[in-house]
Amino acid sequence: MVAPATEYRLEEVAKHNCDGDLWVVIDGKVYDLSKFGALHPGGLPPLLDPAVAGKDATDLFFGLHRASVLHEKRYARLQVGILAKED
Repeated sequence: MVAPATEYRLEEVAKHNCDGDLWVVIDGKVYDLSKFGALHPGGLPPLLDPAVAGKDATDLFFGLHRASVLHEKRYARLQVGILAKED
């Protein structure tokens, strides 16, 4: 049986918005990119952009990447939870 995913509110994700503590939301899933900057082809600066760090970066992500990227094992492991539904 698969354990239920941890849910995070956008307010919680927003607290993780700097180098060493960096989360983003993509397509309703929360990703911890804190250690990913060195592996990102564009480097750390695009990830620290105020429109990305601690935000829902879905539109920006899909403007630059294919959806299949998120299904690759090396990237899927960065998922730490899902975005909680707003009341």
